[in-house]
Amino acid sequence: MKTLQYQPKHAFASNVIVFGFFLFVAQVGTYFYREVGTSPAMIMAPAGIAIAAVILEGPGVWPAIALASIANGLLNGTPLFLVFAAAAGNTLQPLAAFFFLRKAGLRRKLATVKDMFLILGTSLFLTAIVPTVNAGAIKIYNHLFQGARPAYWTSWWLSGALSALILTPFLIRWVRYPLTRRTPAKTFEIILALLALTVLSYFLFATPHVAVGGFSIIYPLMAVLLWIAFRTDSRVMTLSLLLMTAISLGGALYGNYVPAPGGLNVRIFNTQVFDFILAAIFFMLVSVEEQRKQAIEDMQDRTKKLEAALERIRQNDEAKSEFIATLAHEMRNPLATFMSSVELMLLGQGQDPAETKRLAGMMQSRIQTMKRMLDDLLDVSRVARREMEIKKEPVSLLQIVRQAVTLVESFIQSRQQAFSISMPLEDITLFADPVRIEQILVNLLTNASKYTPEKGRISLAGIREEDWLCLKVSDTGIGIPPDMIDRIFEPFVRVKHDSGMASGIGIGLALTKDLVEMHGGTVTVRSDAGGSEFTVRLPIEMPPAIGAEPAQKILPQQRLPAEGLDVVVVDDNKEAARSMGKLLSLRGHRTALLHDGHSVLDYLASARPDVILLDVGLPDLDGYEVARRIKARGNSPALVALTGYGQAEDILTAHQAGFDHHLTKPVGLAEVEEVLKQIRPPA
Repeated sequence: MKTLQYQPKHAFASNVIVFGFFLFVAQVGTYFYREVGTSPAMIMAPAGIAIAAVILEGPGVWPAIALASIANGLLNGTPLFLVFAAAAGNTLQPLAAFFFLRKAGLRRKLATVKDMFLILGTSLFLTAIVPTVNAGAIKIYNHLFQGARPAYWTSWWLSGALSALILTPFLIRWVRYPLTRRTPAKTFEIILALLALTVLSYFLFATPHVAVGGFSIIYPLMAVLLWIAFRTDSRVMTLSLLLMTAISLGGALYGNYVPAPGGLNVRIFNTQVFDFILAAIFFMLVSVEEQRKQAIEDMQDRTKKLEAALERIRQNDEAKSEFIATLAHEMRNPLATFMSSVELMLLGQGQDPAETKRLAGMMQSRIQTMKRMLDDLLDVSRVARREMEIKKEPVSLLQIVRQAVTLVESFIQSRQQAFSISMPLEDITLFADPVRIEQILVNLLTNASKYTPEKGRISLAGIREEDWLCLKVSDTGIGIPPDMIDRIFEPFVRVKHDSGMASGIGIGLALTKDLVEMHGGTVTVRSDAGGSEFTVRLPIEMPPAIGAEPAQKILPQQRLPAEGLDVVVVDDNKEAARSMGKLLSLRGHRTALLHDGHSVLDYLASARPDVILLDVGLPDLDGYEVARRIKARGNSPALVALTGYGQAEDILTAHQAGFDHHLTKPVGLAEVEEVLKQIRPPA
């Protein structure tokens, strides 16, 4: 919505145009007054121009209005007292209209009934300023200088009101806004309507033939105006009413009509009253119709948006349903391998240690696969809730690339695919989260390998473009269907192929896009029958000023004996507790197994362990409450939270409860050992 402005965009040009137009119309009105013998009823046409000028350009055009009014008075030989009084009234009136309309909330397109009511109110009431100032000045002048100048207040007011109602909307709708594109049929219809209006107005106002067969021409004239109101728009209506008003006033001045009582001035006055009433009615009518049409268009637009939203919801629902089925399938694959490996180990105990080790390694690999899928799923959830955090630090690009390639090269080699890397000769230092950048590359390279046939080609290229790093992952795979290019980065969306290529669970690319954008970068894709190319652009930022480093871990470094630790494993899952206790015992630690919160508190009454591995979800007291009670006793052992909840708020909750470390299940021995190394000083 465009509101009224205070300053014209091009002040000098605007003032020149307003000055010239105002003065020209004022001189035309004076000509009729002096040469044709009318009353001053015709000289107030500039009122509509002045009001339109301040609406379109702002009150900054007031000098042009004042100077044009002064110039008009001087050219007409008007006494200086009356010249400056008229200039004051002509300037004050549009300024008062501007501030009234701005306060009332007029929109410059005049597209609503409210806007036209405001213009009508301005025409009826604020146009009384000029005749009041002029009439008052004339009375003062006659009193001071014994003059006999007449003060035609009513005719001045009516002429100004008609000008404001006819000229102001016309100028607003035709000067500023571009022409509407219309079909040839609609253009022909408008021309035909304007021709009918012209002919009927001419006969009605300029000839004695005001009726045909006793049927007044005013009725077909009203029909034509109704036609224009309902079949066109407010712009055509402003032109139509201006055309009718010009013809009616021209007919009153020069037409071959039957003389009426009261003479020319009365005829002009009555014509202006008729024009004003007709204009007010049809402006309101066309505003109602335009507002109705706009409401229909808005409703249709909202309906389309709602339909699109419903379609997107349907697609998302299908994608989520497919995602659940796919996730179950992807989980079953490693579980099937895991189960068969366990059964082989049970059947072949003590036969072949090498085979047993191979099967154990396979099971560990499948567990890591499931863990990565769950971690990606949690990351997508964090991003959706705007809880994902990235920890930026200066990091070598080559180091990140090397680590990412190490994670995916065995998968690429298993598919006998050619893999090439091209990086800048000079290593680039990024200020980024190394874990997340590595995750981005692993996702893109894994995807490229999945959708590329065996013995295909995959490449990773890095290019520096001024302050940006451009990473391109290309493949010679089956590509992405054109209808999926725009959706490929949406969560749970998977590309369906008939070629039998491997497919993921539909969250990798969505997570990649989110991680890239969190670093201030962009990711795009192009694809054709020859493969796909994903392009990641990341800013090469300088690290902020060195200050206090945020704590990476929620553990004060404790120094405990090096020989082995007294570790209490607390888990209501007795099998999990027994397995973890056995693993820790094999590493030389002394372990105790407990299965609920009260048992832990009772145990601490007589024992002083070094570490407690504490499950958060216990059956009686949750792990947070147990931790708080242990810390309240003072001189407590190191507390390590074991939980399936690993989001930022979960880590914060654990820290606030008193935990020193937080581990997310499933937890391997290596992760527990890493924590214990921080507790135990090196040997």
